[in-house]
Amino acid sequence: MRFLLITMPLLACVSLSQAQGSGWIITLSNHRSIDGLTLIGVSGDSLRTVRNGVPIMFSINELAEIQEPPRSKLLYGALFGGIAGFVAGEAIFELAKDREEKSDPGTVILAFYPLDSYAHIALDIGGVLAGMTIGGLLGLTLEKDRVYEFRNLARGEKTHLLESILEDEEDP
Repeated sequence: MRFLLITMPLLACVSLSQAQGSGWIITLSNHRSIDGLTLIGVSGDSLRTVRNGVPIMFSINELAEIQEPPRSKLLYGALFGGIAGFVAGEAIFELAKDREEKSDPGTVILAFYPLDSYAHIALDIGGVLAGMTIGGLLGLTLEKDRVYEFRNLARGEKTHLLESILEDEEDP
């Protein structure tokens, strides 16, 4: 039961992060945006992409912006924070349990008396919730989306930028 109570919020983070949109977002000079694209390569004056298995080519001259696939920074931060909070809750419980065994009978440790399975669950859930909150907030503030501007670049600069984006994709 304790395992289910702890893993459910963590599994929710994982499933929500997987449900987030995937694929690159390309905005064209006519302000039209296409999402869910996989970047394949540059061929002459065109960017080759695939969307839902269908190849799509864009003229490099019509590119205005390319945005990295959105990542669920909040959810990933909450996931890792929740795991860290669970470990912290376990450590606090074990330390308190050890202290309770060495103390006089009737001594209140961590406002729980006695340190039973309910106290254990409360510490674990508290740790997970605190960790998810802190991790989620850190995830939001520490990592920014990568957006590549093409509007004011010359054709050669656009090609060079596209090639560097594609290289970054190959070597994550």
